[in-house]
Amino acid sequence: MPRPPLPPGTYGKIKTWQDGKTWLARVKFRDYDGAIRLVKRSDKTKAGAVRELKAALADRQRPVRQAEITPHTTMDKVATLWLAEIERAGADVLAWAKPKTPLLTRHAVGEGAVIVATVPRLLGQDERAHPLLPFLMNGLTANLLPVEVRRADGTPLHGEVLYQVNKTRDGYLVLLVNNRGVDKTPNGVARVDRRAFADVMVRTARPVKSVREWTEPQDLSAAKGEGGWEVRLRVHPGDVQVVSIILGK
Repeated sequence: MPRPPLPPGTYGKIKTWQDGKTWLARVKFRDYDGAIRLVKRSDKTKAGAVRELKAALADRQRPVRQAEITPHTTMDKVATLWLAEIERAGADVLAWAKPKTPLLTRHAVGEGAVIVATVPRLLGQDERAHPLLPFLMNGLTANLLPVEVRRADGTPLHGEVLYQVNKTRDGYLVLLVNNRGVDKTPNGVARVDRRAFADVMVRTARPVKSVREWTEPQDLSAAKGEGGWEVRLRVHPGDVQVVSIILGK
């Protein structure tokens, strides 16, 4: 006797398997339009993948029908219908525009991930960078460099200095630029606000043998902290400093 078909809104037997360090769970689900679709979720553990899959099935909505979109449908309505498909794909929302309207999603694939930004070209209506862009880029570039620059208290920078990291034969060269506190017209004398200095911390997880600042020049001390070896210094308004870090063994 053939197996009876799945009623709309129900699913079959859940299958699980491991891909590297990630567990995946998949099942056939009969949507409300009668079509059978595969629904898949992933997690670090087998039980977690099954739990995520069942939660997605419980929240699964009716598929978007073409009749729901007419020439009079607003863009907000179209975006809501389209973004609902993203939610059903199992992506984690990293940033929201408003409830049920994600701006940035992350979908785990094996040991990596697919990140989708729903803002076209990451530009606003004024053709300028969307506020989402720095949030996205900070997340993508976090911990990529072997050397990071932070405020002296360890918190992330908020425009106090610009920095550049270069690899040398025996370590790293870090350029620090403080663009704040200097106001100058083409033919005038520069007005400097001496209070606009920036106290920063240069940190690396690699062992440090010695540190030297080249523009004064002067030797700097490095101390072992929770996040690695740390060097603290002050960059004055309009000043440029070059920090040479020699690595140890």
